Amino acid sequence: MTVNTHEQRHGSKMEWLTPLWIFEALGVEFDLDVCAPVGRPTHVPAARSYTIEVDGLLAPWQGRVWMNPPFGTANGVHEWLHRFYQHGNGIGIIRADTPTSWWHDYVSQSPVIVLPRGRVRYINNNEGQEKAHGGPGFASALFCAGDECAAILRDRGHRIGAAWDRAAQTTNSAHAAVARK
Repeated sequence: MTVNTHEQRHGSKMEWLTPLWIFEALGVEFDLDVCAPVGRPTHVPAARSYTIEVDGLLAPWQGRVWMNPPFGTANGVHEWLHRFYQHGNGIGIIRADTPTSWWHDYVSQSPVIVLPRGRVRYINNNEGQEKAHGGPGFASALFCAGDECAAILRDRGHRIGAAWDRAAQTTNSAHAAVARK
């Protein structure tokens, strides 16, 4: 398995828990967190959760899901993203690793992608607090599946960072083509 140098220096950390401010900015509740930590505090506002003890890839998904997949498994990300888009109703956060095949195969197809301002300071301690230093050495992106979740990111993504809207991009490209004629 290939991991980036930051992960090699910090023990190939796979769990980077999403900080509370992301959920406050989104202002929604989820029916299911499909990748919850075992025995650690979490800020995910979800009615139910699956941990590694319950294989979230195999267990049934219902309603609006939140997905923050394990970051240390480059090849495993394909499986999580496939399942996420197959389910078709959710919001997730992932490494913004645009050159990878999984980014192009899955994340780039999201109706809305939000790139948080600065690096997300994930929670990686047992107290549930953001780490001021020592966060992951990569940028992150929020992505979605389904009309309802796209509308949430469209409406509230600016609270987190820069939002790219596939529908608006298509519309803007069409206007630019007309303007050139």
